[in-house]
Amino acid sequence: ATIETAKIIHSFADTPSKDDVLSDKFIAISFTPNESEIWRRAFLEKIRRNNPMDPSMRAQVVLSQGDAAVELGIVSIGIDDAMIRLGDFAATVTEATGIKAKVDKVQGGQWAWQHNYNPREYLPSEYDITPAVKQNEEQKPLGRQSV
Repeated sequence: ATIETAKIIHSFADTPSKDDVLSDKFIAISFTPNESEIWRRAFLEKIRRNNPMDPSMRAQVVLSQGDAAVELGIVSIGIDDAMIRLGDFAATVTEATGIKAKVDKVQGGQWAWQHNYNPREYLPSEYDITPAVKQNEEQKPLGRQSV
């Protein structure tokens, strides 16, 4: 998007009519090819802050090949499996194109308050310790030291 498009979206982002324009579920993606276009990062952050409740996510993915690198900004609003999709996306880009995709930063949304939340507490006796005991018994000391 151009800076003019971002200004138009920004102008109604804080208004009550924003819900009429933006969907409950969407993904916004923006390339930031150099530091002179840092406004793109700020624009995606504005979208995330206007939709702060989980599931919302903002990620920065660095795409690099050799000495060249570009930042891909992603904002996901209302999509439950966005984190899983982000990991799959990075792996697919690297595998399909040879361009290294590194997820550099991820910021999620606020968790919704759960009224009358009563978590179950587990006792140590409720856990299976068989694998830990087996691993401990199979250890072979490599040496001994006395002080």
